[in-house]
Amino acid sequence: MRFGDWSIPAKLVAVFSALVATIAATGVVVHFAVENHEQSADRTAHAHEILRAAGDAEYRLVRQENALRGYLLSGDAYYLRRLENVHRARFETQLAHLRRITAGDPELEAGVRRLTEAYGDYRRRVIEPVERLPSSGVARIEAAGLVRPDGLADRAIEPAEAALAVLTRQAEARAAREVGVQDRAAAVARSTLVAGVLFSALLTVLSALWLSRMIAQPVSRLSAAMDRVRSGEGFHPTGATARGDEIGRLTRAFDAMVVDLDRRQVSLRQAMEDLTVARDRAEAASVAKSRFLANMSHEIRTPLNGVLGMVQAIEMDQLSPRQRERVGLVKTSGVALLALVNDVLDLAKVEAGRTDLTIEPFELLDLLEEVRGTFQPLAEAKALALVVQIAPDAAGAWVGDRARLRQILSNLVANAVKFTDHGAVFIDGGAGGDGLRLVVRDTGIGIPFDRQAELFQKFTQLDSSPTRRHGGAGLGLAICRELSALMGGSIGVDSVEGQGARFEVRLPLSRAAASVAA
Repeated sequence: MRFGDWSIPAKLVAVFSALVATIAATGVVVHFAVENHEQSADRTAHAHEILRAAGDAEYRLVRQENALRGYLLSGDAYYLRRLENVHRARFETQLAHLRRITAGDPELEAGVRRLTEAYGDYRRRVIEPVERLPSSGVARIEAAGLVRPDGLADRAIEPAEAALAVLTRQAEARAAREVGVQDRAAAVARSTLVAGVLFSALLTVLSALWLSRMIAQPVSRLSAAMDRVRSGEGFHPTGATARGDEIGRLTRAFDAMVVDLDRRQVSLRQAMEDLTVARDRAEAASVAKSRFLANMSHEIRTPLNGVLGMVQAIEMDQLSPRQRERVGLVKTSGVALLALVNDVLDLAKVEAGRTDLTIEPFELLDLLEEVRGTFQPLAEAKALALVVQIAPDAAGAWVGDRARLRQILSNLVANAVKFTDHGAVFIDGGAGGDGLRLVVRDTGIGIPFDRQAELFQKFTQLDSSPTRRHGGAGLGLAICRELSALMGGSIGVDSVEGQGARFEVRLPLSRAAASVAA
């Protein structure tokens, strides 16, 4: 598998593993160099300690020789006491220290043994014979020849001095050798650090360039292509070369999506054109239908008014009870048919945009009382209470189309009385921040929740079966919705089945000037 086909996490792991390995290798080499330097420094310190001890031993050896000369020349026992109690003791202390610090090193141990043996020979041949001399001056004068420049003392001390010199040269050589080791260790550490830093920096730069070329640039091109698609500049593939990693798969998926979207856009554009044509035809058909209904309703209402007029004229004649019952039935049917024709005509006018509003001041109480008076006989026939209630902040005059408001309330009250068998129907008037609020509520059969959304559709009945109890064409609430929308308002329903219904009309009407002033 080519490196370019590796997954992005695998590539990142490989690149950063190389960087980490470089840093780790640099750290290991520097660690060993520093450790070597520290060990060499310890050995150097050991060599310097040997040099200090050898130097001090040599000094104490010379002081013993000087004390011996002083005693032989002056005869003062002070010099012997100094030799034994001070210089010899300190020399032997340094000698013991040399044995301790050279333990484990055969070469240095041999040098210390030679020094020990030479010093012992010097004491046996020179110091101890002098210490055994009688205190007479003649004996000291005869023994003074021991310390002449070519005497026995010089010859006896030379091996000890030679042993110290050898020990000193060995320690100096070792110290010099360790200095070289430390210099090489420091050079290795410096060169390794410099090389590691340079190589890590180079690898970091190369990694950044690689990340930019392999990840950042393709992602930027893909993002730019997405922005072009989002801004509507067209569905153009990225045209990127094939890659086997996640970005390659993402790019190929995006290109395939763009090609598919382009194909679907062509189909969608054609479908939109077809829908536009169909919409225009439907709107034209709807306008033609509305005009036809308006014209037909007008043509039907004219002869129907004539029929109702003749029925009223017949009622004024002398009729038998049976004839009067039949005439009443004809009149009731005609009035119902006229109401249906009026509803159809009103709905057709609203949909055709031929309904004009008459804006004028009106008294809210008068309007509500008029509606109650219209439906009071029907309510009394069913033993229902028909109650008008006006909130104090809504009392007075308002500005709006009084006739259309009466039509909305009449439809709502008619439905409330129709679907309420016992209890009461309330007509409430109130004011809110959005204008006038009219509420019609009842204690009737209520409306199922899943059917409430259908109420304001045309020709909709809650009970559409042939055996339904309540009649009607299902246009009243649709007319209420259209008229409310025409006046810039809305209508809504809140009901629980079996607990009555509440219809609320909200209209953005303003108060009349007299009411505002009051």
